[in-house]
Amino acid sequence: IMMYDKKTKESLTLVKLWTDTIRLFYSEKHTQLDREINSLQDLQDYTVATSQAPEPAHRPSSSTRLKTVRVLDHSKILEMVSLGHANFGAVVESTGYNIIEENFAEHLPYFKTIDRPILQYDAGLIIKHTSPEGEMLNSRFQEGLSIIQSNGVLDQIKMRYFDNTDPLLHEHDKQTLVTR
Repeated sequence: IMMYDKKTKESLTLVKLWTDTIRLFYSEKHTQLDREINSLQDLQDYTVATSQAPEPAHRPSSSTRLKTVRVLDHSKILEMVSLGHANFGAVVESTGYNIIEENFAEHLPYFKTIDRPILQYDAGLIIKHTSPEGEMLNSRFQEGLSIIQSNGVLDQIKMRYFDNTDPLLHEHDKQTLVTR
């Protein structure tokens, strides 16, 4: 995707590598859902640990009493959920279960996510064209990206590092991924 930064007057290329989601993780051990969560208003009686305050467009109205706790580290957010100090933790889905497996394995059977993601975004790389090597870097990056897309290595990288959202993914499946 070609872009133009009006502030710096630079041409930029955004190379989308994957789409990720932020989900609300909760522990069935500490939080029993008595209703479906479809909006921020549905969270008004719960405490949500998050690394960022909601954007103005996503902030609940003044009539919604959303209790949030701002925590900068996703591991700390999930720790708060596992201990019952927060009902929900807003965490990037692709890393959430990896953090749980590494730090809270004994709580893994209790961790769940609500069905609807609260945010979806494209993750990628931005390359400046105004730098002397920008065009060459973009060209070489695109060439390399097309190679690893066509030979399946990009899918393997995504599966190994970003798509392990299924806590039931077997260790054998993870170990069969090609590492380069």
